[in-house]
Amino acid sequence: NTHVTLNFSIQKYFYFSSSGRWYSRPRTMAEESEQDVLDSWEIIDLANDLSGGSSGRELGKDDTLPETSYEAIIVGTGLVESVVSAALSRIGKTVLHLDKNCYYGSEWAALPVDASSPLGPFQKKWRQFSLDRCPKMVYARGALVDLLVQSKVSRYLEFRGVSRTLSFIDGKMVEVPCSAADVFNTDLLSFVEKNVIKRFLTFCLNHDQHTADYQDFVSRPFKDFLASWPIGKKPQLSSFLQRLVLHSIAMCSDDVSTADGLNATQYYLRSIGRFGNTPFLWPLYGCGEFPQSFCRMSAVFGGVYVLNRFLKSIFVDKDEPRCVGGTCNLGQKLKSKWLVVTKEYCPPSWFPMATVADESQSDNETVDPRSVSRAVLLTTKSISPVTKEGLEEPFLLTIPPCEDLKAKSLTHLIELPSSTAVCPSGCYVIQLTTLGSKAEEDFNGIIDHFFTRTQPVAERAECPASEGAVTSAIGDVTLSSADKSSDDTAQQSSTDKSSGVQSSTHTSSDGTVQQSSTDKSSGVQSSTHTSSDGTVQQSS
Repeated sequence: NTHVTLNFSIQKYFYFSSSGRWYSRPRTMAEESEQDVLDSWEIIDLANDLSGGSSGRELGKDDTLPETSYEAIIVGTGLVESVVSAALSRIGKTVLHLDKNCYYGSEWAALPVDASSPLGPFQKKWRQFSLDRCPKMVYARGALVDLLVQSKVSRYLEFRGVSRTLSFIDGKMVEVPCSAADVFNTDLLSFVEKNVIKRFLTFCLNHDQHTADYQDFVSRPFKDFLASWPIGKKPQLSSFLQRLVLHSIAMCSDDVSTADGLNATQYYLRSIGRFGNTPFLWPLYGCGEFPQSFCRMSAVFGGVYVLNRFLKSIFVDKDEPRCVGGTCNLGQKLKSKWLVVTKEYCPPSWFPMATVADESQSDNETVDPRSVSRAVLLTTKSISPVTKEGLEEPFLLTIPPCEDLKAKSLTHLIELPSSTAVCPSGCYVIQLTTLGSKAEEDFNGIIDHFFTRTQPVAERAECPASEGAVTSAIGDVTLSSADKSSDDTAQQSSTDKSSGVQSSTHTSSDGTVQQSSTDKSSGVQSSTHTSSDGTVQQSS
């Protein structure tokens, strides 16, 4: 007759659904229908080595997205993805834009240097550096500039005009005449060559109206057409003019076809005069501003941006088939009508690498013929004197294949002063780009010719995504304190801190050497002058 009362509470119910799974609460009909849909999808795992940037804290449940269904999911914030995102948001589509990094731009990002990088006199100004991972001069009448103007994204950008285009020909740098006035004012060409190049550039500007004049050369190399122009008559372009057009105006390699070479020359000429005397523009703060500007427009029209987030796998409808969503790195399932994803996030098996012959590689290794070698240099001196106006402006130097510089392919050198907002005052950023697979070998000859190394060349390394900064190991970082001007004069200086002696050496183009030293402790100054004929004069 004793009654015992047991007080207990049920902590959790479990329900067995029709799909054969256990759940902690009853499943609604909508959820059961959604699960049936998920069962009809194929799950494809994406790249497994996507270690995203650090946001300073661990991602948790509070970081899950409130909405899981979008009309478009875009992964990666490079230029192409950002343009697509802005276009879709502008017409009212719901867009979710993800990036594994803690910064915008992906491969187009402009990143600061790491605080621990050896920057010499600019060590305390490391925050003022902005180094592009994908530097590109922009044609003033190019498709990108037209897109920026038409979409009104240009209001988020500022540009600096490129003052000069230079070319390395016959062992020296020469300024490429861009306009008709430049052609007649230059001392680089004779009077006959000036008239010839003017007629040829006029022909290239309107070549699509005279296709019969080069019909037999359409698929032949452009250099053959230059050597034969005008067709049917005595060739008029000298060897110097042919190299000037091919490498400095068309900016093409020797194997480019005539049709492509003429189009490239026309593209160059049409951009002259729109925003300056040269056809190129450079964005302030670097090319990383391009994708960021399109991302801003997308966000203005409702685009949702989440950094440190990417898709681990995607869902493919087996019936259609098409991509219908994916699972992010937090495990949250996302649905969409369209998915835009870059190669970086896809399985390597989707993009088989083309195989080319390379004796340095083993039989089991392949080489991508589209690989590009890049170098980023920091220098304290410009490789070319300032313009006549005395302003420091960015310029472009094209270096054709040259045995003296060990350049195997056409190389582009971009020099960016502090006026471009990519480095502090007194410093210059040099961007080198060429086709190749071994950056140090591809650029050693060029670096040794134009610069004096004060820091050892670092090994190639990937940018650490966890910090979003460029260290001294990305590209080849070099500081130069020697001044090598265009007349082959060189000046070097050094200071012995232990003895307090300052010394300097000046070498002119005619072989004259002048050395001087100052002893701060005794106040004694001495100098030695050696002329080109061997005469030596000393004074103290």
